[in-house]
Amino acid sequence: MSKRAVVVFILSAIFATRLVAQDEIAAKFQPRHHPAADGGLPYRLFVPANYTPTRLYPLVLALHGSGERGSDNFTQVRSYRLATAWADPINQTKYPCLVVAPQCPLNQGWDDHLMTLSSLLDSLQREFSIDANRLYVTGLSMGGFATWDLITLFGGDPARAATIAAVPIWNFHGTRDDAVPVSFSRDMMTALQQAGQEVVYTHCRDRDCTGLPDSTISQHVRSHANLLYTEYGEGGHVIWDESYDYSHLFPWVFQKYRQTPGALQLTNLKHASRRHGLVPVEWQAGNPADSVEIWFSSNAGEDWELIARALPNNGIYLWNTVEVTDCAFGVLKIFLQNDRGFIYSQDRSGYLTIDNQGNGAPFVRIRNDEFRSGEVFDQERFTLALLLGDAEDNPLTVNLFYSTDGGQVFSQFDTFTARMDTLSQSRAIDLTSLPNSPQAVIRVAAGDGQTTAFAQTFPFAKLTPRVGGPVATHVTGNSGARVTVQVVAPEQLTGHLYRVTFDTLAGRKFYHVVDRDRQVTVVEKAGELDGASEGPLFDGVRLVIKDYPRAEVDLEGTRFTKGQSTLKVAITVPRIDLGTEVLEGYPQPADYRLEFFDHVVDTSSTAYGAAAVPMKFLVQNLTANRPVEIIFLDNDADQSVSLFDEIFLVEPVDQSALRLTWSMLFTGTSSDRPPAPGDEFTFRTHKPLTTADVYEFYGRLTGVHEPELHHGPAALILFPNYPNPFNPATNIRYHLPQPALVRVSIHDLQGREVARLFEGWQSAGTHALSWLGSNAQGEPAGSGVFFCRISAGEQTMTRKLLLLR
Repeated sequence: MSKRAVVVFILSAIFATRLVAQDEIAAKFQPRHHPAADGGLPYRLFVPANYTPTRLYPLVLALHGSGERGSDNFTQVRSYRLATAWADPINQTKYPCLVVAPQCPLNQGWDDHLMTLSSLLDSLQREFSIDANRLYVTGLSMGGFATWDLITLFGGDPARAATIAAVPIWNFHGTRDDAVPVSFSRDMMTALQQAGQEVVYTHCRDRDCTGLPDSTISQHVRSHANLLYTEYGEGGHVIWDESYDYSHLFPWVFQKYRQTPGALQLTNLKHASRRHGLVPVEWQAGNPADSVEIWFSSNAGEDWELIARALPNNGIYLWNTVEVTDCAFGVLKIFLQNDRGFIYSQDRSGYLTIDNQGNGAPFVRIRNDEFRSGEVFDQERFTLALLLGDAEDNPLTVNLFYSTDGGQVFSQFDTFTARMDTLSQSRAIDLTSLPNSPQAVIRVAAGDGQTTAFAQTFPFAKLTPRVGGPVATHVTGNSGARVTVQVVAPEQLTGHLYRVTFDTLAGRKFYHVVDRDRQVTVVEKAGELDGASEGPLFDGVRLVIKDYPRAEVDLEGTRFTKGQSTLKVAITVPRIDLGTEVLEGYPQPADYRLEFFDHVVDTSSTAYGAAAVPMKFLVQNLTANRPVEIIFLDNDADQSVSLFDEIFLVEPVDQSALRLTWSMLFTGTSSDRPPAPGDEFTFRTHKPLTTADVYEFYGRLTGVHEPELHHGPAALILFPNYPNPFNPATNIRYHLPQPALVRVSIHDLQGREVARLFEGWQSAGTHALSWLGSNAQGEPAGSGVFFCRISAGEQTMTRKLLLLR
């Protein structure tokens, strides 16, 4: 391909789908074959209905995924709207274009045919009236990788990002993609950002899926954003509907034109400066027939407003800054537009402080990406990077606040004074003094005495290791709650006896701590009861208390405690639809025991119209020390528990009424052994805290606590590897919330497995492995970016590793 026919736009939509395209649109694609030394490629070509050679048309190259490889030369346009979306009559009315959809042979990849694709585009340009400055390529899955490869042979390598920094890109990915890790796209965006590109994150940025309002996304499209990234938080590998039918995509694509870096150069305002009143905007650009467009952002690029368009290309515009908001970090973007109305070059200013009459609001931005990445903060200190400024250059009072509940309640922990600086300002934070929490948030407030600006982090896990405290003793009550003592400041320990009690106020639980030796309340109305967040600091310790909002099955304590039965028991809170009404079970906070006999010892309950069934077993409420009535679904009528029998426990609500509580379904296979006479099954629950529960402990040292990682009942955590970058080896740690079948593997940038570090069953807890930087054959891997991928059950996580030889 000649340099003039280089692909200038990449829509790296790394996804696939099986939705069927409209047959009538697919039928409009002409079957063709492009000859080449490698055997050539079959392809389908769509030509606009009213095509005329006197008009220049854009061309879209559509590259399919691995599932559409073959030789029928139709699957690639019939299977989904990768190609047909562009040929849809609705879109053709606004954006007439040619669409070419080649088909890759079976057992081959697009990387085997890059030169053939290039010559195919050249041949079409010779045959049709195609605008060489508006060649667009879109790919999904395997075709998504090829879109990067068409820019440079190493297009998917973040290290080559500088070579494609001028190419307009809109990249789509699903967070839950289990075929192409989302980290591939995230790393390319990071690399392009480091190469000087501004990335517009429309939906998710790492774990932060707050997203932009639709009006703001539209604003970025209208202000000619060159690099956009759309990550769907709930999306998997198949995100076709959300992507090709996204309302802003086609208007953005068809306004794009081959960029000519340097054709327009801003000759003043390139460096940070303070401005007011009338400000000349000066530039150099060669063609006087072109026009100029200017946009301004008052908040460092978060939002944009149009200043002027269709300006004559005479090298100067007198800008009245009174018409914009006073600000600390303003930015100008200037664009060069040709006589056909297309933007083909641009430049931008340095930070501009606009200071006219009145008080401009302070500005604060947190620049640490670690908070969004899912990194666990287990270090003792951390440096907060802040962009701080004020339009009038007033000194700023900066207050730092901390939240353990995801940002609902904050408490101040630091304050300092700062002046404006266009570079990041650092503030060291002592993490050991802050309470651990899986939902920690840091909030920054910067005020100039009149107005205050705010910024806060995305919730992150702060889990500083603590010195082990004593085990709290459960003195009274039946709760299954766990009270852990975390020692923060050993020198402040008193050795005193402390008592922890609980109460409820307005439907919310709190705990109180009393120093029994001094008869002084040291904690009052603390609400951290999630089992991960630390409570208030007192006498050198913090408490971590795991309460249960409602009773839960104690999986470890629930089992056959006598006998040899191998049946499985699925215990749930039932919900039974009777047609005219729905019975909702209640998770009774109690423990139960089933005792089995060789003769009938009881009869099941007739509650809710159930039939009375003779039973060779008894059910006892161990917590209340009394028998329990049950509804018994005896499928084989053997009067005892066997495969697929079900028991519903019913408990008294008051003197007269019974209420459905737990369901116990006995499962397994025909070879499993049912319970025999003399066997016992014990069902235990984790019970919520009540006012009857009391815990006590002494303020003494006992050991070292690694804080537990409570990110929900089914949260897999892959910690950042250390060291990173590394040579020759790196350590990999991960946490399993429950036992699981685990596979830990290393992959290269193409997703190919390089090495498998572990595969097998592992218990819950934190585990560690090492990768020696070699492949499965023991050969050293070359320098570059790799990915560690862990799957545990149905969950997967991926992290980037950087090997430097």
